[in-house]
Amino acid sequence: MLKINDLNPTNGGRVDGISPASGWVYGVYNAAGALVCQGVIYAVDYTAPLVTAPAAVEFWCDDISAVYNNDSKLEDGNRQILCR
Repeated sequence: MLKINDLNPTNGGRVDGISPASGWVYGVYNAAGALVCQGVIYAVDYTAPLVTAPAAVEFWCDDISAVYNNDSKLEDGNRQILCR
């Protein structure tokens, strides 16, 4: 049996989420419940986030220094620019 000490250690060998930088400890147990071996497992997600803009927004500002803590909508002719 495989047990992983992750976000939900009660579900055995299923990895639940991204691990901390130090990883999660796992153990392999025999039928009698004795620990056979153990180690550290790392779970990472390299998938890029998906950003979907509303249809009315044509451009997303990413100049943090100009829009830091300033939610605003800029009008430029027929375009709307959403800054977050």
